[in-house]
Amino acid sequence: METRKKIKSSPADKVFTVCNTIFMILFIIITLYPILNTLALAFNDGTDALRGGIYLIPRKWTLKNFITVLQKDNLITGAYITVARTLIGTFTALITNAILAFITILFMFFLMLNKFSFLFMSTSIASFIAPNLPQVVTVL
Repeated sequence: METRKKIKSSPADKVFTVCNTIFMILFIIITLYPILNTLALAFNDGTDALRGGIYLIPRKWTLKNFITVLQKDNLITGAYITVARTLIGTFTALITNAILAFITILFMFFLMLNKFSFLFMSTSIASFIAPNLPQVVTVL
């Protein structure tokens, strides 16, 4: 049975692992705090939230805020507008990018054609001179 060799980690690797772990934990805390704060305010009573001091846990639990929002008539209108803007924006961006990609490819094609046009010219000159070589030599 084979034994696997362990990769030895240097002190720098250990320091990096500790610093990276601390950084990631701080990053998670900084990222999650605003979300948890918003949820605490959403589940708290509206007039109590005006007093302030709510950070992670609501003082007065209620679902009244959600019921009020879901009973609004213009909520569906906002959803329609959001979906329409998303679809129109995606379609417009797709068409615009396709046009710009075509222009870029066309530009690159003509740039490369200009670079290699001497090949086409030299072959056309050679095809003209080769059949008429005796006449060209007599002129020189």
